[in-house]
Amino acid sequence: MKQSIRMMMILTMSVSLWADKNQNKPIRTDKVITLPEIRDLEARRASDTDNNQETNTRTDTEINLPEYRDPGTREETYELYMVDSYGDGWNGASLDLYVNDILILDDASVEESEASLYFDVETEDKISTVWTSGSYDSECAYGIYDSEGNLVASDGPNPSGITVFVDLLTYELYMYDSYGDGWNGAFLYLYVNGNLFETMLTVGEEDNGGSWNNYFFGLELGDVVTTYWFEGTYDNECAYGFYDPNGNLVASAGPENLSFTVWPSGPALFFSEWAEGNSYNKYLEIYNNTGADYDMSNLSLSSCNNGCEEGAFDY
Repeated sequence: MKQSIRMMMILTMSVSLWADKNQNKPIRTDKVITLPEIRDLEARRASDTDNNQETNTRTDTEINLPEYRDPGTREETYELYMVDSYGDGWNGASLDLYVNDILILDDASVEESEASLYFDVETEDKISTVWTSGSYDSECAYGIYDSEGNLVASDGPNPSGITVFVDLLTYELYMYDSYGDGWNGAFLYLYVNGNLFETMLTVGEEDNGGSWNNYFFGLELGDVVTTYWFEGTYDNECAYGFYDPNGNLVASAGPENLSFTVWPSGPALFFSEWAEGNSYNKYLEIYNNTGADYDMSNLSLSSCNNGCEEGAFDY
């Protein structure tokens, strides 16, 4: 009898332990998920890879790449322009450049203060870079310039990699999981103008700690973007949004289907109100349309009457 009781106790404990190990996840309350109205360009590119580890800092020099570089008579259509603010090269850092996911430039780097490499692209090609960290990433930056010499994308200091589409608007699909264990079987299908564009878009447990994932793609003005949501186990923890090339949230859902049309982005700053009265009773109101802090140190407002010297009355 004692042996039977002992066996029953062991069996009961075994069943209990098995149940505790395989029981469903704890009940998770409905949590309101609010996606950011703006995704900083650096944050959009960051991930949990070693490429974003902290590196040493020797200088706080700000790196401002030129908006234009004379293309000269080069035969290649695009330029990769790389700079090092300290002037001693990238100290072990490098980047790989891909066109349509095919490696074009391998381990591109800088030996002194700057260097350029050139490559060919066609309309709608996808350009992406993968950054490998060195000792002083805070001194590194690079830009991609089109055939006319215009800056189309840049990365750095502390680069992390970029994605851009030739002659298209680069949009980001940002997918988020509030519990941090992925979407638990849920996923998206993405359509552009009614045509299936991408399948099985999701957040996996391995994607940034199971918290988020993103996907970049190119669009044109007037394109209609539509999604179809496939349910998972914990859909109330899932949300996603689309961000335009300036990082502004243009559409979001959590979770359900959505649709939006690509329209031109509004200006970052504009005069929202003004008044003119007697003497000094005049004012202008400037509206910041970015939703974030805006550096106005490089802007000026010219005001004068009855003729004036250029730049003499800039504010």
